[in-house]
Amino acid sequence: MGRGTTSPQPDHPARLGIGGGLHRREPVLAIASTDAASGGALVGVTEGVFILPKKPAVAIAAGGRVNWDNTAHQCDAPGAGLYPVGVAVEAAGNGAGTVTVRLDGVSTAAA
Repeated sequence: MGRGTTSPQPDHPARLGIGGGLHRREPVLAIASTDAASGGALVGVTEGVFILPKKPAVAIAAGGRVNWDNTAHQCDAPGAGLYPVGVAVEAAGNGAGTVTVRLDGVSTAAA
């Protein structure tokens, strides 16, 4: 969807593919822009607009804050242990498996 700032992410824990792979690397969320083997270097995009997996039981309003669950590897509403990553570009209702997010590329700690 969107283009943004790229950031090298060394030593990620899992094999990732272009676009489909997501990787939460301290201190920001990066979307894989290259294929990378487990433990290899990854180039990821840290800003821009992307359609990301979302916890289906959560509703996120347009303009609402979006957090990243690094255990489930999906977006969620703000909550304890989750990393703020951006805002929803459009609403994603209960039952939806994805949310369109504008990643802010800001370094954050888990709530």
